Amino acid sequence: MKFRIKQSLDAGQFSMDWFNNLYGQIDYKDQTVLDIGADWGRTADLFLQLGAKRVISVEGKKAWYDLLEYNSNHIDGIVPIFMWLKTPSDISNLIKNYEPNIIKISTWPWSRCENWLLDISDNIITIADKYIFLSNHMNYQRESLLKLKKMFTRLNYDVTQKQHHVPVITAIRRQTET
Repeated sequence: MKFRIKQSLDAGQFSMDWFNNLYGQIDYKDQTVLDIGADWGRTADLFLQLGAKRVISVEGKKAWYDLLEYNSNHIDGIVPIFMWLKTPSDISNLIKNYEPNIIKISTWPWSRCENWLLDISDNIITIADKYIFLSNHMNYQRESLLKLKKMFTRLNYDVTQKQHHVPVITAIRRQTET
């Protein structure tokens, strides 16, 4: 796979294979993805190529958002949202409004928005079946990471952590037998 998007000048050396290695371990086919920390659409492009039907891409950095919006005009399925998440209710409202199957969170260290999931009601959290966190900045927040793992386990998700150049945490809801 190759990126189909216009890249930012500060894109670095991250290839589509690199992103697939981080995020490609879950099934995106026919899913709606809430992509928090979307930059200019690299992960949205990946998720769509892996079969997602729609990616709600949230970015708060204006320069990156402008490029994300440009890319969304050239690739079907990307819904760009310019928004700097400031409170747990910002994430809660996104989940309620878009009802994603999958939520990906990769944000700046000081935003701590993945910690806000701890302040959102269970019935909102469980709207999504799968969560994936790129946790390069969660290393200094081990206690918060443990709380997130505990919350997802309590809500019947299987939680795994894989080490790449940074830890990647996934929480996938267990199928209940009827």
